[in-house]
Amino acid sequence: MSHGRALLVAPRFFGYEQEIRDQMERSGWAVDMLPDRPFDTALLKAVARTAPRLTEPAADRFYAAELRRLAATRYDLLLVIQGECVFEPTLRLLRTAYPTARMVFYTWDSLSNKPQTRRRLRFYDQCFSFDESDAASCRIDFRPLFFTPGFERAAPAEPTWDISFVGTIHSDRYRIVKALQAELPDPARGCWYLYLQAPWMYAARKVLTNTIAGATRSEFRFEPLPKARVQEIFFRSRAVLDIEHPAQHGLTMRTLEALGSRTKLVTTNATASACDFFDRQNIAIVDRRRPRIPPGFLTTPFRPLAEEIYDRYRLATWVREVCGPLPERGSPG
Repeated sequence: MSHGRALLVAPRFFGYEQEIRDQMERSGWAVDMLPDRPFDTALLKAVARTAPRLTEPAADRFYAAELRRLAATRYDLLLVIQGECVFEPTLRLLRTAYPTARMVFYTWDSLSNKPQTRRRLRFYDQCFSFDESDAASCRIDFRPLFFTPGFERAAPAEPTWDISFVGTIHSDRYRIVKALQAELPDPARGCWYLYLQAPWMYAARKVLTNTIAGATRSEFRFEPLPKARVQEIFFRSRAVLDIEHPAQHGLTMRTLEALGSRTKLVTTNATASACDFFDRQNIAIVDRRRPRIPPGFLTTPFRPLAEEIYDRYRLATWVREVCGPLPERGSPG
């Protein structure tokens, strides 16, 4: 039986929002969910990210209508993840509609270039960031990301590939992937899935930026891989490649998924060296300007870690820490 009622506002992001909801429900919350943007096309997502004020009137109308629909429900917890289009009018409306609910914010993007989001932190009772430097500068709580149950396995099997990469191509990721491919020892086996959200984004990047210079359209895929397929690729790889956005320092979801799946990690993120799960046999940190994998790294096995380390980064632990304790008795819905 559920002991608390929660409203989860989260982006549609490769199914992670549903996994969070499912884990909250397993943990005792009855959950209603709304998207953190009232639209889902690649173009409007880009507008929301680069010029969020253009989307504010539509977003405010959307949330006002949704809250009218949910007016009969009383919530103990309001959890907003990312909240790119959850503007001040909506936050005030949430506060007015649910005065006794605990309001929590979590971000898995850097706040350094999001002044509007930083200004909205004051509306929440507690805020978390996946980026330790952001947490310190904004005086909020630091909480790394997680791995979901589907990425966990007891022990690695014999790999099909020595290294794999599955990810969205942004910033300098394409250049790094190509540079690393050129440096791979012969006969290393690789699996590469370079994702762009729409064909027009390939054309736009070719014309407007130099981020995919020399690329051909056939190198990219325009449909996200099902999560089960991503998990299969992890399980069949000796190592996975992780490339964080150059403006971010927090650990990516890929980093934690490599941990959960007991898969070795090649990453450009030097932050990993300070983590409690860092082991040079399991994690190779490479220079994003000249990425080179240390000799022998792709031929040695993953070294198991203490069980309490895995538990710290499981989704269940993330939900427990971010959502906080359940109320003594659930609110009527």
